[in-house]
Amino acid sequence: MLEIELSKEKFYIPENWSEVPIKRLPKLLESVFVAQATPETYHQILRLSLGISESTWGRFCYHYFRKDLPENTRDKNAEILHNLLMMVSWMWTEEMTTRPFDTVKVGTEEWVLFEENLTSMSFGELSDAYIHLLAFTKQLIEGDERLHHLIATICRPRKEGDYTLDTHWNGDHRIPYNAHAVKEMSKKVALLPEGTKVAIMVYFAGSVKQLFEQYDLMETGVESVGEDDYPGQGLIKNQHLLAEKGIFGNLDQTKQANIHDVFLFLEEHRKDMKAQAENQKAE
Repeated sequence: MLEIELSKEKFYIPENWSEVPIKRLPKLLESVFVAQATPETYHQILRLSLGISESTWGRFCYHYFRKDLPENTRDKNAEILHNLLMMVSWMWTEEMTTRPFDTVKVGTEEWVLFEENLTSMSFGELSDAYIHLLAFTKQLIEGDERLHHLIATICRPRKEGDYTLDTHWNGDHRIPYNAHAVKEMSKKVALLPEGTKVAIMVYFAGSVKQLFEQYDLMETGVESVGEDDYPGQGLIKNQHLLAEKGIFGNLDQTKQANIHDVFLFLEEHRKDMKAQAENQKAE
């Protein structure tokens, strides 16, 4: 946290997403990623970042920018405001890789967000969620339909019973992923506050980027997991190629394999293929 002083009062500005209090996070994310970039929006972002009420922020604005102040004083105060905005400029560039909240209330149900670093996510779930993310950001279908599909894919109700005692438990607190249930579940997601939906999307987007950066997979070719002719083509292609080779079993078993196990295999396979190609050139 950065400590600053306004009107002889001390305030603290967060330096990363993890330092933003949970209660202010959804509205702040909505202001950064959804709202139009207007002076009012920037004031809202600063106010939420500082944890100041609307009435207090209005008092500050009057104190620093009232009309009876000399023009040079108002100019200096405008520079202070600009510097404050620069202190939170990281919000437009820094990925969120820690959970903004553990659970979210969807109707009468408690839905659980996926684990950090995608530790328990399956290859099939990651592939479907990534496709929904790209389809939404590119607006292949106008509106929020694919955003709702994304959230219904990666957020699900908590499992019942003493599942943590199961020796085969993989650390996932959510009920198993079912691609066919996403459409119905997404109808419930549509009722969530906009800021909550944005928080989940930003968390997933940051987690996916972090995942791709962990593994050396981004060259073109069989091992590519990046976007190609259509969203998620590389991931879908690898599902079928791995299933054909039986590395993780058939196609359904491949989709159920842990994403880190799959990416680790693809990375090692890419290294082997690269070394083989270099040996052939040397010969």
